[in-house]
Amino acid sequence: MLSDAETANVPFLAALTGVLRRYPSFMWQATRRSVRLALHPPVSTINGSSAISAPLRANSGRPARWFGFTLLELSVVIAIVAILASLAMPNFSTWIQNGHIRNGSEALLNGLQSARAEAVKRNTAVRFQLTTSTDANCALSTSAGNWLVSIDDPSGACDSTLVNEAFPLSNTGNNPAPRIIHRYAVSEGARNASFVASQSSLMFNGLGRLSPPPAAAITIDIANALGGACAVTSGPLRCLRVVVSGSGQIRLCDPAVPGSDPRAC
Repeated sequence: MLSDAETANVPFLAALTGVLRRYPSFMWQATRRSVRLALHPPVSTINGSSAISAPLRANSGRPARWFGFTLLELSVVIAIVAILASLAMPNFSTWIQNGHIRNGSEALLNGLQSARAEAVKRNTAVRFQLTTSTDANCALSTSAGNWLVSIDDPSGACDSTLVNEAFPLSNTGNNPAPRIIHRYAVSEGARNASFVASQSSLMFNGLGRLSPPPAAAITIDIANALGGACAVTSGPLRCLRVVVSGSGQIRLCDPAVPGSDPRAC
């Protein structure tokens, strides 16, 4: 054990000594022994080499316990994590399905805006068409999410090479029909989305207006039958709608919000 003189040489131990002297004698002796072991760990010789032995329990001389997690504690933590994950899973699934709707809606919005911009830039009529696929078997459809921006009708030739911008569109040798400018497959981030359009093909003229002018605004509704019903019918999903007016204005809206909301349709 440390003597009082040895303890006085270490300021921290000197201060600690004054406090611990108020404890019962057995506490004082156990503490002094623990401090001594910390400062001078016992050394044993194993096969001729020195090694610091395991720490000893105060007043026992036996090896101290190594602390850690028990199997019961680990099982409780795993059970809590599993319960929290099961509670969060339905909301996470709804978020994923809403993501398909949002991706499909934004893709349509971008495609329509691109078709209108190309028509104004080229000062010529440009088509936006919804098609069943983007291969050679494609056909126009009001319930498809694939789309093409082209000069001519792309039915049956949706896999054609995009226009060569090095040559004018009038050069049919280098830019044969259907002269596709942009192409999008719904599998690119919106494979679960479903679409219902009031018409499958729109044409923008050089002024950015629809040609011929429609009797009413053209709408494309985007939902997700796999994910559930839309919020407008008390379902969990935020279904969206793309609206194109006769003047060429294009906007994305939410049918479920009230009319006073700027997101309303």
